Amino acid sequence: MIRVLLAAAAILSVMVLVMALGGRPALAFGDAPWCTVTREGPGVHRECVYQSIEACRPHVIGGNRGFCDQNPYYKGPAKRGSAPRHRRKRRH
Repeated sequence: MIRVLLAAAAILSVMVLVMALGGRPALAFGDAPWCTVTREGPGVHRECVYQSIEACRPHVIGGNRGFCDQNPYYKGPAKRGSAPRHRRKRRH
């Protein structure tokens, strides 16, 4: 019974901590290399859907008064066959 109460208390404390810190999930920044960054209320909004800075600039100049920035979470295209190969050692 004590274990159940301790587990419930731990879960409750984590939930209270998450709610105190804002309780919002991480923002999805997109998967393109360039983002428009605009101010919305007390925070900023990133929309990372642009493949080049040239594609991003018209959206910033077009009226939302932000700026273009590189996506800090962009990992690039997935490379096929790039996993390291492991060789077995031969015994003589």
